Amino acid sequence: MSIPGFIKTSPVVQLIICMTFLISGLIVCLLQTFTFVLWPINKDWCRIINCKLVYLHWAQVIWMCDYWAEVELHIHAKPGDWERIGKEHGLLTMNHKHDLDWIIAWLAADRARILGSSKCLMKNELRYVPLIGWSFLLLEMVFVKRDFAKDKPNLIKGFQKYGSYPLNSVTLLFCEGTRYTKAKHDKSNEFAKKQGIEPFKHHLVPRTKGFTMCIEGFKGYVPAMYDCCIGYDTDRGAMPVTSNLLQGKKMIFHCYTKRVLIEDIPNDTDEECAEYCMNMYREKDKEYDYFLQHNTFAGYNDKVVDRIIPRRKMPLVIETFWLLLLGVPSLYYMVQILLSGSTWALVSLGAVILTIYIVVRVLLRFTMTTKGSTYGSKKKPSSSNRETNQNSIPSPTTENNVPSSTTTGASDKKED
Repeated sequence: MSIPGFIKTSPVVQLIICMTFLISGLIVCLLQTFTFVLWPINKDWCRIINCKLVYLHWAQVIWMCDYWAEVELHIHAKPGDWERIGKEHGLLTMNHKHDLDWIIAWLAADRARILGSSKCLMKNELRYVPLIGWSFLLLEMVFVKRDFAKDKPNLIKGFQKYGSYPLNSVTLLFCEGTRYTKAKHDKSNEFAKKQGIEPFKHHLVPRTKGFTMCIEGFKGYVPAMYDCCIGYDTDRGAMPVTSNLLQGKKMIFHCYTKRVLIEDIPNDTDEECAEYCMNMYREKDKEYDYFLQHNTFAGYNDKVVDRIIPRRKMPLVIETFWLLLLGVPSLYYMVQILLSGSTWALVSLGAVILTIYIVVRVLLRFTMTTKGSTYGSKKKPSSSNRETNQNSIPSPTTENNVPSSTTTGASDKKED
C-alpha cells in the first residue's frame, strides 16, 4: 500500500525519519567499533559481523527508495548473468549521469542480498563525514589522497584485499571520474579534441588509469566484470535527485548489464587496457543513445531480458524496528516539550532540530551533482601527479587522480 502524499511531504515526518537515521547510525557505528575486539582472534569474524551490523543502518536508505519513493528497478541482462551477482567477486563499471547513480548499485546489491558487505573507494577527507564516513572507515574502505603515484600501491593492495575478502564483493567503478553535467561534457570534449580523441556524445572521456589499475589488481582474484549502462525513465518517473527521493516521488531506474571475464580484458600493456576502456564507453554511448529514444534498453539486444527486480521486505522490517525504538519516542518527547512551555526546553529542542538539519545537509551535499568534482578545472599539479591528469568522485565522492567507485559485496551465505 502506498504512503499518502501528505505524509511524505510533512516536515514533522521527515524530521522523525532523519532523526531516526542519524541516531541509529551512531548506534551502529558504536557497535561496529566493539567488533574490533575480535580482530586479534579472527579478522574474518570481525569483518563478517561488521558487515551484518552496517546493514541495519544502510537498509534504511533502501527502505526510503523501495517503500517511501517506490522506486522501480529494471535489470536488462542475458539469462543467468543477474543470478551470478553476489555469487562471485566482480568489477562493476557504470556510467555516471545523475545524483542517485549510486542508489542503483545499492538497490541491486540489496535485491541480490549482498548490500551488507558493500565497500567504497573514497577521497580521504570523506572519512570525517558524520556516520557515512565513520562507517566506511570501520569497514576498511580504501581512502585516496588524490595523488595517483602515492595512492597506487595502497589501491592495488586494497583491490587485492577486496578480491580475497571472506565475503564475495562487486566493486563499482565510475570511470568518467565525476558526475555528468553539460559544463563538464563541454570541457571533456575540448580535452578529447586536444588529445586527438573522438568526443563522446553522452559521456565524459573515461579516466583509464583507475580502470587499468583495477584490472591489474583484480586479475587472479576476481573472475568477472559487469559492464553496466544506466538510464532513468523521466516520462513515467521523477528526476533522479535527492530532493525527489526525500519527497517520496517515484523514480524508474534501468540498468543494462553485460558480464565479461576479467581474463578476456587485455592488460599486457597499460595502453591496450586503456583502449579497451575507451571502446567500452563508446558502446555505452550507443546504448544510452538507444535508451534516450525508447526510454528503455529493451530491444537493444535480442538476447537480453528486461526484468523488474522486486523489492525485499527486510528493509521495511528494519525501518519499522528503528522507528518504534527511536522515532516514536522522539516524537513523544518533542510533543511533551512543546506542551511544557519551558523556554529552556524549547531552546534545547530548537538546537537539536538545527543540529539534525545541519548534519543532514552535510550528508546530502555529497550526493549533489553541483558539488561533484570540477571536471577539467586547472589546478597546480604536484610533481607526483602531473602525468596522471585524473579526476574522480564517489557517491560518496573522490576527486582528481582515481575514478570514483563504490563497492558492493556479499557473503556466500546471503542475508535473510
